[in-house]
Amino acid sequence: MAGTSGDTREKNLSWLDWSLPVDLSPDGKLVLLDEQGEQGGPEYTVAVRDTQGGPPVPLGEGMAGGFSPDGKWASATIDYNQIVLLPTGAGTARRVDSQGIQQYGHPVQWLADGKRLVFPGREAGHETRCYVQPIDGGKPRAITPEGVEACRASPDGKWIAARDMASNTARLYPVDGGAPRDIPGLGQHENLSWSADPRFLYVSEWKGAPVRIYRLNIETGKRELFRELNPSDMTGICELSKIIVSADGRTYVYGFTRLLSDLYLANSLP
Repeated sequence: MAGTSGDTREKNLSWLDWSLPVDLSPDGKLVLLDEQGEQGGPEYTVAVRDTQGGPPVPLGEGMAGGFSPDGKWASATIDYNQIVLLPTGAGTARRVDSQGIQQYGHPVQWLADGKRLVFPGREAGHETRCYVQPIDGGKPRAITPEGVEACRASPDGKWIAARDMASNTARLYPVDGGAPRDIPGLGQHENLSWSADPRFLYVSEWKGAPVRIYRLNIETGKRELFRELNPSDMTGICELSKIIVSADGRTYVYGFTRLLSDLYLANSLP
């Protein structure tokens, strides 16, 4: 589901039977998604769709990662062991040399310079951690300790927000090296994404509807309510996640899982 400033109703941007929103273009006009249902194929399908509800445009196979800063490329992974860069317009897909990464996590995003990627990955003999790697196939460089993943790059490319999976605690790790920083005011189980201003994160937690999204100042810990998400039909909804807000805060998109079943009572069975 997607909404923009001034909309009175959200738009359903689902494609087939298991569509996952992954990113919004810098201008908030396109959502990057992957289709993981049966019709998406064995390696899934990456697609873009206009947030106003236009038809989806398949880009190629894989699990979607993120838009490049100029919106001309989308990163994706195939079978967790290959990064591909898919053009959103005319062009040819490119593969990025793994340079020792045996398994990629999700998602693969871009740094602000448009020349480097940030992703969770695992090398031989190591646990998963966050890496930065040039798109020309240069050697990946670890940014976080092992066990710290769920990497999110700041809009100025200076910080990686990442989560220690053992403690479920997120911190800020400098891309150019140095000591990590705590994020004041961030809840232990809150999801996060960056705003256009690197001083602010959008944070939210699923505890049932409505889901409240806050704008959190990473320097002071002060938060203010940004928006409430409250689907009109809550029937069968067991999870609401993948909440993504465009950098300018004018567009948002989220996904949810709806499980519906029929219960039959049989009498007088032979």
